[in-house]
Amino acid sequence: MAETTKVVAKKRDRAGKGGARSSRRDGLIPAVIYGDKQAPLMIAVEPKSIERDVHKEGFFNHRLTIDVEGKDYDVLPRDVQVDPVTDRPLHLDFLRIGPSSLITVQVPVHFKNEIAAPGIKRGGVLNVVLHEITVRTNAASIPEFFEVDLTGLEIGHSIHLSSLAIPEGVRVITRDKNATVASIAAPTVVREAAASPEAAAAEGAASAAGAAPAAAAAAAQKEAAALRSVGSMLLLVGLGNPGPRYAGNRHNVGFMAVDEIVRRRVFSAWRQRFNGEVAEGHLAGERTLVLKPMTFMNESSRAVGEAVRFLKIPLDRVVVFHDELDLAPGRVRMKKGGGAGGHNGLRDIDAHVGYGYRRVRIGIGHPGHKDLVLGWVLRDFAPEERDPKDGWLPRVLGALADESALLVEGNGKTDERYMSRVAHLAPPPKPPVEESKA
Repeated sequence: MAETTKVVAKKRDRAGKGGARSSRRDGLIPAVIYGDKQAPLMIAVEPKSIERDVHKEGFFNHRLTIDVEGKDYDVLPRDVQVDPVTDRPLHLDFLRIGPSSLITVQVPVHFKNEIAAPGIKRGGVLNVVLHEITVRTNAASIPEFFEVDLTGLEIGHSIHLSSLAIPEGVRVITRDKNATVASIAAPTVVREAAASPEAAAAEGAASAAGAAPAAAAAAAQKEAAALRSVGSMLLLVGLGNPGPRYAGNRHNVGFMAVDEIVRRRVFSAWRQRFNGEVAEGHLAGERTLVLKPMTFMNESSRAVGEAVRFLKIPLDRVVVFHDELDLAPGRVRMKKGGGAGGHNGLRDIDAHVGYGYRRVRIGIGHPGHKDLVLGWVLRDFAPEERDPKDGWLPRVLGALADESALLVEGNGKTDERYMSRVAHLAPPPKPPVEESKA
């Protein structure tokens, strides 16, 4: 069972936006405790006592004890609002737990001994259907996670809910008591075959009513098979926040870069896949998938990780385009691995996918003080920066797209050449010269 964490808080004098803003100005996180047939309690939480736990797996089924000015409250987290850039909690909701409270929570599923599964050793892929399982139980009996042992499983084997060890007092909430949790699927390869005249005649004889659903199913299977086909693939990822509100922000220059690659090169239309939008095409003869995560910046790994694992793409074949505060506007640098430098999208990918991917760092400049960073990155590029004729942004985006075939090789020399070619085609703007006083 999950351990109980102690959180320190104090009462808030007033509710509403004014009270919440006042708590944030004091360096606290506004929150509310509700439930158990009692009146809501407005509180402000000490950030140090909870910030580290907010982004951990299973936070919402993790029991907390909140010390409010000397009085303890047993609670479960129910909701967290986070800043899309800093990733810091803006507001917390807690459910009060009584002595006889029954709680519905989502418990994560963990898998172990993948290397002991013969099916995976032979190239099979672990296809996870249920990442979390909904259960109802009392607060003291909430499982920390459900564990699935893959030892000895072959291609085609499935793990079902009925095979999990469910603790006493815990009830799984599902309509299908034998639902599939995961399976080991065979790798697929696209094989193009010319249809024989007999097959064509048989296909033509099918009724229109039956042919349409069959054709749709076949198209879906072909698309899935095409994405999973064995062979080299390059994954280009643009980081940003989804929605028109953020479309022109400096923080979304990664989205802008891959949008321009898809626009200038021969790529398919965007479609929904891997918790994001994807477009397929080729660069220098290399099959290339472009991905824009639609999960907000601080959860970019949900999309990137799903694509990498499903398509079995090595991290050195993943290129991430992102904004860089520590580079002057218009400057472009590449590197492989390294720290996140305070970038929440990179930090999330590092934590859940790995460090070995390549990065195209697009300079947006620094506002001069750390307190101004949030407003700077969530502000649109200035009109003179994005001017189609004289702005540096269209020139840089165009150069990144025009020279993108150099990303296929994936070695240090071609990455340096990519940077040089982009700098040659789109020289960064010169910083303004300050006039010296006589």
